[in-house]
Amino acid sequence: MGKTRNSMEALLLDYRRKGRLIVVIPRFADFYGPNVMNDLYGRMFISVIHGKSSIWPVNADIPHNFTYIEDAAEAKLLVVGESNSYGKIYHVSGEVITARQFAEKVYKTAGSQLNLKILSKEFLRISGLFNSNALELIKLLYECSDPYILDDSKFKGDFPAFRHTLYDAGIKTWWNGSGLI
Repeated sequence: MGKTRNSMEALLLDYRRKGRLIVVIPRFADFYGPNVMNDLYGRMFISVIHGKSSIWPVNADIPHNFTYIEDAAEAKLLVVGESNSYGKIYHVSGEVITARQFAEKVYKTAGSQLNLKILSKEFLRISGLFNSNALELIKLLYECSDPYILDDSKFKGDFPAFRHTLYDAGIKTWWNGSGLI
């Protein structure tokens, strides 16, 4: 996935240098928020609703970023609306937190106790033989086994009025908008 993205970005930036395309590339941390229902983060919310445990691969105690989906939309509008952004790559993330701390906030907002199970690399490798979702997750294990932090200081420097939605507020908005609790 990373190699493909890098190749595509290099091609886009090459077209930009040749004057054939206007390009700005925002990169985001893992999304959460209203209507975000990916297999890992979205499922965490659904698990809470059903009183089940949530899963996290490898290590829930390393630094991680999450991006609130509405912050991502706002950031995209900011960068495409500013011609000085053209030709640049921006990282846009949320504050640094661990997956365990994020999950605690999700459960707490729902009025539940944290119930988080950690999946080992070995479990995922074996599951990947039978489950395409586990196989895809194996390709992204670096995000869960090493610190996953996007430095968005360049973005914040170019757009100083932008403020990340605090995790508690974003999670509460998801719950309130979901109609599930």
